[in-house]
Amino acid sequence: MRTVIILAGLMLAACSTTSCKKDHSKNGSILVSVLYAGEEVSNPIIYLFTDTNQTPILVRQADAIGEAYFSDLAPGSYYLIANGKSYAPYTLLCGEKSVQITNKPKYNHYEIVIETLPCK
Repeated sequence: MRTVIILAGLMLAACSTTSCKKDHSKNGSILVSVLYAGEEVSNPIIYLFTDTNQTPILVRQADAIGEAYFSDLAPGSYYLIANGKSYAPYTLLCGEKSVQITNKPKYNHYEIVIETLPCK
């Protein structure tokens, strides 16, 4: 019984550190996946815009499986443009998507897919 009380005390002490505290930040994050015809697009460039900017606020090169992560984004409307290429046959690809980040701390993470098509 004494061991159980000691373990419970240790668990409470461990949860008083930041690892067990809830994140009350209202900022959000977006995990972007870029696809072409259902397949991952390797290393596309992803541009992130706000609804008020005509120049990107962030630019990321996605990884080999077409994923990029944007974090610490204030609540608001965001617009993403992805540019990449396919290799068989070689084609320049373009796609876009918009997302609305809310001010609800629990629901601030968004996973979106940008389906690309050959650029016009």
